[in-house]
Amino acid sequence: MKVNQNLFLVFTCIFILAACGGGSGGGGSSTSSSSSSSASSSASSSASSSSSSASSSSSSGAIQPPVISMSGEMDWLENLEFSFLPSASGGSDLVWSLVSSPDMSFFAIDETSGEISASAFDFESPNDANADGRYELQIRVTDTNEQTAEASLIVTILNAAEYEAVTEFPPAGSDIGGVGDRFTIRGYLNNDGQRELIPGEEVQVIVNGVSATFTDDGTGTWLAEIPVGHTEVSATIEVQVAESVQHSTSLNFSNKPLANNYSIDASLAPQFYSLSLGANYVLSMNPDGSDPEVLIALEDLPVETQCPGFAQVRLSDDESQLFVKCQAAESEGTTILMHDLTNSTTEVFWLDISGISANNSGFAVINDSYFLMSVDDSSMALVNRDDGSYDSFVLQHATSTNLTASDLFVQGSKVYFYAFDNTEGRSFATFDIQAVIDSDTDVETVSTGFAFNYYLSNTFCNIEENMYFVSADILYIYNREENVLEDYVFLAEDFGAEGWSSISALTCDSTGVIVRDSLTDSIVKVNAADGLVTQLNASVTPSQYFRSTSLSLSPDNSQLFSYDFYRQNARKLNLDTFEFSESWDLSSIVDTAVNEQVSFSWENNSFYRHIVENWGGTPADETAHIQLIDLDALQNTPILTGNELQAHFGYVDAHYRIGEVVHTDNDNIIWFALVITFDGGAGGTEGVYALELDKGNITTLTETLYGGGEQIDDPYLSPFYTGLNGVILTEWNNGYVSILNKEGDIEELVAPWTPYYVTYASQFDVNRNVIYFNGFERYEDANALDPSTTQLVKFDLDDNSRSTLASWEIGNGVDFGYMQFVLDTERQYLYADNNYRLLVIDIYSGDRVLVTPN
Repeated sequence: MKVNQNLFLVFTCIFILAACGGGSGGGGSSTSSSSSSSASSSASSSASSSSSSASSSSSSGAIQPPVISMSGEMDWLENLEFSFLPSASGGSDLVWSLVSSPDMSFFAIDETSGEISASAFDFESPNDANADGRYELQIRVTDTNEQTAEASLIVTILNAAEYEAVTEFPPAGSDIGGVGDRFTIRGYLNNDGQRELIPGEEVQVIVNGVSATFTDDGTGTWLAEIPVGHTEVSATIEVQVAESVQHSTSLNFSNKPLANNYSIDASLAPQFYSLSLGANYVLSMNPDGSDPEVLIALEDLPVETQCPGFAQVRLSDDESQLFVKCQAAESEGTTILMHDLTNSTTEVFWLDISGISANNSGFAVINDSYFLMSVDDSSMALVNRDDGSYDSFVLQHATSTNLTASDLFVQGSKVYFYAFDNTEGRSFATFDIQAVIDSDTDVETVSTGFAFNYYLSNTFCNIEENMYFVSADILYIYNREENVLEDYVFLAEDFGAEGWSSISALTCDSTGVIVRDSLTDSIVKVNAADGLVTQLNASVTPSQYFRSTSLSLSPDNSQLFSYDFYRQNARKLNLDTFEFSESWDLSSIVDTAVNEQVSFSWENNSFYRHIVENWGGTPADETAHIQLIDLDALQNTPILTGNELQAHFGYVDAHYRIGEVVHTDNDNIIWFALVITFDGGAGGTEGVYALELDKGNITTLTETLYGGGEQIDDPYLSPFYTGLNGVILTEWNNGYVSILNKEGDIEELVAPWTPYYVTYASQFDVNRNVIYFNGFERYEDANALDPSTTQLVKFDLDDNSRSTLASWEIGNGVDFGYMQFVLDTERQYLYADNNYRLLVIDIYSGDRVLVTPN
């Protein structure tokens, strides 16, 4: 309970009373009683009462009994040690004591001075005899003649402001990941158990010496940006009232560099060299499970190095030097760092070559004398390390339409790299680099003729005539001399790990292949003779990593549902403990789809999923394009087939690709996105449609017809929001943001191409009337994405203003471009998955942390 009193006046009154040697701390009348130690003295005193004190004392020799001067009642603030000094007449050798009374046990009295003291009282938890917060006390004073006086005192405890700092962000035990040297902590104040919305001017929150700033949104939220080192972080959070510390607490989290699971590692068995999350460190990783060692820090490089971030790492042929390719600099060209692993020195090379500055361009070291760089999809450059001169040459290939040289593997004079052909799919091609060195001519590449899964890990190693690489979760062996390809080890099955499709590094010694799995940070060795797998380090167990292609938050914000179509599983994560509470293996009832998101119902513990077998869609047949997955029964129920789509739309020789499916506020109606392409590339349609479940009726909400050659893509649908009476629409090829309601009306918020080439996942904050979405631009005058423009955007519906909440620069180096995220309106978080951990983004500061489930 709060009391509207001016604390300054209360403390002033108490100070004045103590200085005067007594008096009332509150209301009440003066009370005092006196008595003699015997009947005779009492009678004598009574007999002389009619005389003046002076004449009576001098004539009869009688001594007056003591008199206590004080108020009978006083007030005292809780949480302060009690101290009160009464006064009494009757000489200087008075003895003070307490008389048996209801609350005597809480007080002590100094028998010489009469000072009464007690420990601090708690207003919220009174423990006096009748539990009313009024402590009753009887005081006695005795003079040298054994004459006494008594007085009653009632101390009423008043409520005081009790501030407590509550931290809302980051979650305790989370990790920044070694990205950034400053971080924002967010929280609020509790005052007497209630959230303080407008703290007084005398109240301050201090975090590691930094004064927090209170927001102006009336929620009492405070923010404090503090410097952090790249290690464990301990933040002391103090509440100061009138410059006096009233409450103190601590928060522990980490800022340890983490290996970036999306970078390509260099390896020297069993050591691995990797880029960090945020690409600001080059790390040396040991198989013993210890923290990575920082070899090169971006912050330590001179500005003239022109290295905005690291892109790739490679080992020299003699394994004594580590070469690091920098990201694109402001000017054309790129920087190469040569780090000597023996003496830890770093040398800088600037390559002034137009076209090679793309972050994902291939890079290799040839005979420790040349750098080989991929320039574009059809050409490369060979750079002389001694003088920086280079020669460009064209790769000529008979069948491949796109030579994806994002990774280069050199064995002897042979260069291997991936090639993509529209007919065969991915394969790898090879050419002789010595021919380029000798004659400086264009070269003819030779394809192996093997087609692979598109999702390759871009890593190779070699043992004698055999070359090893990974496609999906299979380790392949390729005999270079005989051009024979074999399945070697099915890692997911033989090692017992879920989804080894994230192999970030391979290295070979004379006896086998050593693999780093970025999903679990496991390092294992596959024996070349028998294929047996041995783990070399202590890894994160498969149950602890967080990987999701679709997320849903429970209505009470206590749990997070995650679905992973790659691994065909679903899980629920408790957001208070960060523990997985439930898990389902769905491999027996669902097949693998492409780019699949699902719409989960917390009430029915089920979700709708759409089927995308390939990007071209599928012709009409009995395939269930929409399915209902019941997690309780582990049952898959078909909802809408290709033939039913064709029966409604009536297109002949058409391909259908279902997009996202969402629940609505009507249990009998779902919405779905759909792209229809006409055979032969003659155009098609894209739109959003409503399906009436009990009757199977399809109603068009919005639809666009395209001619041949135009880009067609299904809109992305947000969850259905009652406050919007519909969903938020975003789209890949047009980059717009709109609201679509149940009547089919569209409200355009962000027009196409202004400025986003792609807009993606979107969420609505009903409390703030704000929409969050992913947006990123494209390279100027090119139909390609510009990763540096990736943003997590905040759109305020009240004033139609748009601002960047987080980006690569704001929010500690996270690529937000392809993230599926959900909004926690209670904690003011956005959740996504990143680096196989739960990514938690603060919507106030844009800062983010990673949480590993317990």
